[in-house]
Amino acid sequence: MTKLAGSCQCGSITFSSELEPMFVNQCNCERCRKMFGVVQASAIFADHEVEFNGEPSIYTFEGGSGGKIHAHFCPICATKTHFYADALDGLVGIVLGTIDDNHKYPPNSEIFTNYKLNWLKDNGCITESFEEAAVYERLEKVIKSLEDRDIL
Repeated sequence: MTKLAGSCQCGSITFSSELEPMFVNQCNCERCRKMFGVVQASAIFADHEVEFNGEPSIYTFEGGSGGKIHAHFCPICATKTHFYADALDGLVGIVLGTIDDNHKYPPNSEIFTNYKLNWLKDNGCITESFEEAAVYERLEKVIKSLEDRDIL
């Protein structure tokens, strides 16, 4: 049963998953802000948990942590749909705005708060904030989520 589905603006790239995200993260780094818009929020999954359809284009850039991020986007409407980060191997981030029912998934963590726009506030949904990349902390969340999914 599909729990989550979405697409780019024109529908050429679609995705679905039978699982809920492991967590939803907001990145405030300047590189993501430039690449994805004002702020980048994403639902994190193990890469095998999401089925993608369509042929995205890929743009690779250096993320705030210094690692490579591989942003996938629609070659027709240019919507960024998902990305892979070298620092989080085996995971995929679904750009929150491309999820059909995205209001169900507020971010519960944020990184690079030292770059956060001073007018950007949350409604209390964010329970963890980190000034930098917090790679280890995010990997701990992934491991806990995998244990909860009985994958480990």
